[in-house]
Amino acid sequence: MSDSIWLCLVCLLLSLPAAASARPDAFALWQRGALRGANTMQEQCTVEDLGVLRSWGANLAEIPVLNVYEPNPPYAFQPDNLSRLDRAVKAAEKAGLYVVLTCREGPGRADFNKSDEIWREASAQDAYVRMWRQLAQHYRGRAAIVGYDLMCEPTRTRKRTNLWAIGTRSRRGSPLPSGR
Repeated sequence: MSDSIWLCLVCLLLSLPAAASARPDAFALWQRGALRGANTMQEQCTVEDLGVLRSWGANLAEIPVLNVYEPNPPYAFQPDNLSRLDRAVKAAEKAGLYVVLTCREGPGRADFNKSDEIWREASAQDAYVRMWRQLAQHYRGRAAIVGYDLMCEPTRTRKRTNLWAIGTRSRRGSPLPSGR
């Protein structure tokens, strides 16, 4: 081949989009409004079901975090529930979807519409922070994870809550893992 043909091929290859495995920056996706998808339930997170969602033009699945830690004292870690969440995340990755992990139930939130222990019990708040630290570390580096909804639909309680104090509690000790 002549040098000009090689040069044309090189220019063509350089102009192609990056390989499918190279994921754009998650923050840039949110800024551009490039994410569109749906809330899912873990039992609906099969490759087949999520593939249908993808075929409708979605590129995002919001997958619920359900009781990775018990919702009631002693707020113990539940490895079987983390395994179910892992299966759902893997199915979304295989279907080519980005993922936002959305916490509906967890320490102090047995029922996200009715429970309010998270707002008044320091032990529930500490367990909630521990849960999110563990999840952030567990999913660190997963290209499909583009966000965390730390508390889906927080409910109002009858008493005024000091959200600043709860947020400050989350910053005690070692910092949350950095990275993607």
